[in-house]
Amino acid sequence: MNRSVLIIQPDKQVLSELSRIFKQWGDEVHSASSLKNASTQLKLTLPDLILIETTLLGSKWPKSIPVLLERFQKTELIFTYFSTAGLPKSYYSELVKWKVLTNPITPERVSLAVDGNLTDIDILEPLQKKSRLTYPIRFQISMPYLILSLFFTLAVTYITTRVVIDSAEERFANQLVESGKLSSEWMVLEEDQLLETLRLIVNTTGLAEAVSSEEIDTLHRFIYPLAVNSQVEDIEIINSDGSTIYSLRHRTGGSIEDYYYSTGGEDFSNAEFIYTILEGNLDSFGDKYAAVENPPWGHIFYVAGPILEQERVVGATLVGISLPTLVKEIRETTLAQTTLYDFEGRVLATTFITGQELDQGLIVQILPGQDDFSLLNNKMVADINYTELLGPWEVRNDLDIGILGAALPQNYLVHTNWVTRTQIFIALGAFIALILMIGYRLANRISKPLESLAKASEEVAAGNYMVALESPGSSEVAVLTTSFNNMLKSLKVSQSELLKAYDNSLEGWSRALSLRDHDTDDHSRRVVELTLKIAKIYGLGKTELESIRRGALLHDIGKVGIPDEILQKTGPLSNEEWIIMKKHPLLAVDMLQPINFMHESLEIPHYHHEKWDGTGYPHGLRGDAIPLSARIFAIADVFDALLSKRPYRDAWTKEKALQYLSENRGKHFDPQLIDLFFKHFV
Repeated sequence: MNRSVLIIQPDKQVLSELSRIFKQWGDEVHSASSLKNASTQLKLTLPDLILIETTLLGSKWPKSIPVLLERFQKTELIFTYFSTAGLPKSYYSELVKWKVLTNPITPERVSLAVDGNLTDIDILEPLQKKSRLTYPIRFQISMPYLILSLFFTLAVTYITTRVVIDSAEERFANQLVESGKLSSEWMVLEEDQLLETLRLIVNTTGLAEAVSSEEIDTLHRFIYPLAVNSQVEDIEIINSDGSTIYSLRHRTGGSIEDYYYSTGGEDFSNAEFIYTILEGNLDSFGDKYAAVENPPWGHIFYVAGPILEQERVVGATLVGISLPTLVKEIRETTLAQTTLYDFEGRVLATTFITGQELDQGLIVQILPGQDDFSLLNNKMVADINYTELLGPWEVRNDLDIGILGAALPQNYLVHTNWVTRTQIFIALGAFIALILMIGYRLANRISKPLESLAKASEEVAAGNYMVALESPGSSEVAVLTTSFNNMLKSLKVSQSELLKAYDNSLEGWSRALSLRDHDTDDHSRRVVELTLKIAKIYGLGKTELESIRRGALLHDIGKVGIPDEILQKTGPLSNEEWIIMKKHPLLAVDMLQPINFMHESLEIPHYHHEKWDGTGYPHGLRGDAIPLSARIFAIADVFDALLSKRPYRDAWTKEKALQYLSENRGKHFDPQLIDLFFKHFV
C-alpha cells in the first residue's frame, strides 16, 4: 500500500467517491463522519494523509486551519469544501490561501490537491459557477412592488427634508446623552467580558498548584489558549507577595494569536485592590475587584480576583485592557469622541488628536451631582467646537475610578424631533408594508407550489423518499407534481426491494457461517434480539437500531477467514491458534469495508471483543473509545454464550451467568450498560 489515508467527511456520497479514488491508487483508506469519530480513528491508525471537510470546523474554519497544521506537523493535511450550502465570497480568499479542494471530485483534481498544485481557478471557478443562480420567481414578481415602495420612500424622504427643522438643540442633546449612556454601557460590557475571562482562568484545574510552585510552563499552557479565545490584551499572575510571576500580553499590531509572555518584573503589592484580594477580603459583590493601574507598559484597566488553593489565597489574577484600546472601541460603537480622565483631570486616554485636561471647577461638580444631573463641557479641538458630556467612570459595586467624557461636534447632523420623525416613519412603514404584503401574497400564491416541489426534490436527493405533494389544481404545475409523485412511488418500491435484497444477502451470509460454526446459528439470532432490546431501552433511534441489527447479525462474519481446524476445535486453543482467532474482527472489516451499505454497521463486527478496561482485542480500546453499539452487543453476546453449551464446556445457569456479568462490570463491560441490563432484564 502506498499510504494510510483518513477521510473526515459527513457526506456519504462524497466520502464514497473520495474513498474509491484513493483505493484505486492502492491506498489504505479509513473514514470518519465527524471530528469525534476521527479522534477514535487517530487512536487506531497513524495516517500519512488526512482530508478534512472544513464545514466540520465551524463557521470560522480559517482560524482552525493553522491550529491543525501546527498539531499535525508530520502528517499531510488537505482541506475540502463540498458543502451544498452557499459560501460567502469573503471566504474565497481563504479557500485559495489554504488550497481547499472543492467540487467536482475527479481523480485529476484530487491528485492536484495531494501534490499541492491546485490553482486559484481550480478552486474558485466551480464555486463561482454554482453561485450564478437565477432569481426566484417570487422575487421576480415582488420586484415591481419593491421598486414602487422605494420610489415612494425616496419621494417622501425628499419632502420631509424640506420640512422646517425644529428643536435642533434638543436633538443634539439627545444624541449626546445617548452617546454618554452607550459609553457607560460599553464600559459595563467590557468589564463583564474581562470578568468572564478572569473566572475561566482562576477556575482552571491545577492553576493554584502551578502558582504556588511557580511552574511557568504550566501557567503558560493553561492561560495562553484562554487569552487567544477571549482576545484580552494583558494577563498578570501574581504571587501572595504581590509580585508578578507570569505576564502574557498581546503584541501591538500582531495577529490574534501573537502573544508574548515574561516572568517576574512588576510589583503590584502597593495596589490597594490587590492588597484587598491577597488579604482575602470580600465586599458586597464578592472577591473580584476592578481598578486602573499604570505599569511600565501603559495605563491598563484591570479586573482581578484571588487564586485559591484549598480556601487559601496563593496569588491573584489580573485581566486587563489598555485604556487607548478601550476608548477606541467606545468611539467605534458610539461615534462619539471618548476621553478617560483621572480624578485630577489628567487625560488617561482619548480618541482626540490631542488631550485637554479638565478644569478643577468641573471636577468638583461631577461626582457629587452624578445622580442629579450631567455636566457639559465645551471645548475646541483642531478648530472644531465640541460639547462633551462628563460623568463618573464606574465599575462594579458603583465604585468611581475616574471620569468619562463623550463628545460630539456642535455641527452634528440635525434631524426633526422624535414626534415628527415617528409620525413619518409610521406613515412610510404602513405604506411599504401594505405594498409588500400585497406583492408577497400574490407572489406566494404563484410560487408556493414550485417551492414545495423544489424542497421535495432536495429531500429526495438527500435520501428521504417519504415525501408527498398535493396537486395545486389543474395547471402545468399540477401535472408536474403528479409526475413527481409517481416517480417517487417508483423510487420507494425500488428502494424497498433493494433493502430487502441486502437484508436477504446478510441473512444468507449468517446462515453460511453457521454451516462452518454450528454454535453460531441460534446464537446469532438470540444475540441480535437481545442487543436490539437493550439498544431500544437505551433510547437509540430507528436508523441506529437497523445498523445495529445488521452489525449484530454479521458480528462473527470474520470467522469465515479462520481455518476449520481452529474454528471447529473441540478443545482449548493454543496461543498460536488464539492469535489467528483474534484476527476475525479485522477480517470482518476487510470483508465489509468495501461495501458502502455496510459502513454504518461495521462497529459491532470490528469492536465487539474490545473490553471496558482496555484488555480486549483487536485494538485494546478503553472505555468510551469503544463504540456504543459494540459495548451493548458485548453484553448480549457474552450473556447468551454463557447460557449456551459449547464443545469445550457445558451451558451455565442464568444465575451464574448474571454473576459473571456483575463481576466484570467496569472490567469487560460498560458499567452504565450493565446497570441498565440488570434493571430491565433481571
